[in-house]
Amino acid sequence: MTTCVPIREMKDTARFSRLVEEAKEPVSVTRNGYSHLVVMTAEAYQALEEQLAEAELLVKIAQAEADIANNRLVDGQAHLAALHEKYDY
Repeated sequence: MTTCVPIREMKDTARFSRLVEEAKEPVSVTRNGYSHLVVMTAEAYQALEEQLAEAELLVKIAQAEADIANNRLVDGQAHLAALHEKYDY
């Protein structure tokens, strides 16, 4: 179950920090009864970033595999030669 606390709970920073560390998931902070902030440990945030990066990588791999399956390929040397010619490099 999501931990939800009013914003005034953040005044006691040590207690609030313990609450966030002990929570098994991000803590929702409300203001005037509405969700305002979501707080999590740095470790949890890093894990979330890694999961997102992995998901994005899997999407790119799937797109590349679809390109290969549909023969949407470009010869690398020919492409580089065209870039050199275009940009006089």
